[in-house]
Amino acid sequence: MATNYLQAGNTVEYTCTGAVTKGDPIGLPAVGAGQKFIGIAEVSGVTGDVITLMTEGVFSITKVAAAGAWVVGDDVYLTSSKTFTETATANGYAGVAWEAATTTATTGKVRINFGGDPR
Repeated sequence: MATNYLQAGNTVEYTCTGAVTKGDPIGLPAVGAGQKFIGIAEVSGVTGDVITLMTEGVFSITKVAAAGAWVVGDDVYLTSSKTFTETATANGYAGVAWEAATTTATTGKVRINFGGDPR
């Protein structure tokens, strides 16, 4: 193994800037167009707690209702209200739709941090 290997990269430590609930999506460095990647909280925390975020995998998430339908592979973005949408404007890249979701669906499956921000 390489002498400079650190870890697999499927988790990252995060210092809570507010209340976080287990399963919350967290944009890094912050939710929005400047966001580079996201993590999903493994545990809950409060301001100042250091928690672990998962940075790989497929997650069932809250989809913006009545936004648009998703097909497998659609780019998906995280909004400031911790919901996911296919709309890139003012939102941070999150990953790709892992299965189809109707326009009226309130949940969807997303493979996070897959592919990279296409902008």
